[in-house]
Amino acid sequence: MRCEAAPDKELKPLSLKGSLVADSNWIGITVAVTSLSQIIMLVKDREDQTLIQVMNPEELIDPFKQQIQGRQKAGQEVQPTRAFDKSRLIFPSGETLPQCWMDPEYHTE
Repeated sequence: MRCEAAPDKELKPLSLKGSLVADSNWIGITVAVTSLSQIIMLVKDREDQTLIQVMNPEELIDPFKQQIQGRQKAGQEVQPTRAFDKSRLIFPSGETLPQCWMDPEYHTE
């Protein structure tokens, strides 16, 4: 998964909890950001196809977390935050989440 930035925008590296380092192309973001807490990320439930707003994107990319906190985007009312299993989540485009976000043993296999 790779997104291209606008020619006049420089993508800045992100530092995640001091141990993970990625650039914004790696997570599919097309604008420069200084931390993941500044972005709104949506994923989709594989089974019922509803959109879910990810409350903390760091949980989504952390392979040691099996669930994320999110809000289902349904109706006009703000839904309560609840846990969602990462195994049920896909990108809104229908693509699966990267294996390195799901499997803590990804690099050792």
